Amino acid sequence: MGITVAEKPLKLVTASLKNRQLLQLSSGISLNVLKFDNCPVEQNRLSDILLLPGLGSVYENFHETVEALAERHTVYFLETREKGSSVINGKAGFSIPEIASDLPEAVEMLNLEADGYIIMGYSLGTAVAVSALRHLRKKPKALVLIEPSASFPWPWWLPPLCRIAVPLYPVLKPFLKWYMKKFHINEEGDYEMYEINARILDQADPKKLARTVVDVARYEIRDDLSTVDVPVLVIGVSQDKFHSHDEASNIAQAIPGSSYFDVETNKRSHSAEVADILAGFILDLNGSQKVSG
Repeated sequence: MGITVAEKPLKLVTASLKNRQLLQLSSGISLNVLKFDNCPVEQNRLSDILLLPGLGSVYENFHETVEALAERHTVYFLETREKGSSVINGKAGFSIPEIASDLPEAVEMLNLEADGYIIMGYSLGTAVAVSALRHLRKKPKALVLIEPSASFPWPWWLPPLCRIAVPLYPVLKPFLKWYMKKFHINEEGDYEMYEINARILDQADPKKLARTVVDVARYEIRDDLSTVDVPVLVIGVSQDKFHSHDEASNIAQAIPGSSYFDVETNKRSHSAEVADILAGFILDLNGSQKVSG
């Protein structure tokens, strides 16, 4: 168990990247984490951020958002166990609770302080954040759930295909891109979603991706919402056909006192605008805490 500095370079050049580490957990799983920090004025620094990307997602999809966040926060971009960067020794499951079980130890190893950091999740990362929350000894200041997934209702044929087709992944990948673009992407209003998912498919570990698709199929976030005991900001994407906008608004309504913001497109949800929305949320949160205190 420990932290190892990784040397693998990013595909995108970034001025804010401080280091890249491998968190070696006691379970035998090692997770890649990227640390970003480019805050020019120390007194303007806001809470640290633990960012959990979506299913198989890669840093390149969040480059603009992370760079903007790093001007006000220290950002820890944690690549969860289903990502190609993880190292797994022995057996491991890929259900939401199993992925979430890595977070308490990761929070301790990153020296994040109780009430001193925010967990920001995208898509599958939102489910992981909500599932992990009740197990964290050091609770975050807040959760930010972007394009939250209440469940994972895959096409009926996808889980069975995942069980048998891993060796055929290079052949199937063009079909998966076509199917996604044809039936699940709003090409006119939200083409960014296709580019995000194409990068995921291109860089995925087929075996881990397939296992995750199968293992998360039975998950329902509603089972965990009652355990949320920190402030929550939900960001929905109303023009996104890949994620349900109704799911985002329903999740916000199910969490008492949560805030909701619609950015309409994935281009905006993966842009610098997210940093401004978060800054406003933190300002409101700090103001309400001062009043209540």
